Amino acid sequence: MRRLVLGAVFVWLAGSCGTDASGVSECREIEDARCTAAASCGFPDVEQCQRYYRDHCLHGLAVDDVSAVQVDACIAEIDRAGRCAAQQVAPESCSEPLSTTVVVAQVCDLVLRPELLNPCAFLVAAPEPEPAPPAPAAAPAADAGGG
Repeated sequence: MRRLVLGAVFVWLAGSCGTDASGVSECREIEDARCTAAASCGFPDVEQCQRYYRDHCLHGLAVDDVSAVQVDACIAEIDRAGRCAAQQVAPESCSEPLSTTVVVAQVCDLVLRPELLNPCAFLVAAPEPEPAPPAPAAAPAADAGGG
């Protein structure tokens, strides 16, 4: 009986250690590109950065339904930002134009916050829709009786 109880507890514990993370490999690919690009921004240890994000990405991406095409386009834009950062020029002076959602002062801002790059905008999870306002309360029925 004791073995049966211990076995049941073990199965329960093993099942509770699972993860429902999605986009783990996509997260790692994007973060690897960021770490490589960050070397042009003064980050000294690319391998340490990649090791950190390998584990950090076990949580996956904060967004659902990301395609390989979106990830590849994002990585290509991060790579361009890294090459631009190596040139040490302003984003608008980069030999490879960068497509951004906002104007930034330094290319390294785009490496640090890739969601500012148009192809990487999917990295920001869409806000939860606001709940519908409650229906107005029905007006009380007029008192038809004379009193």
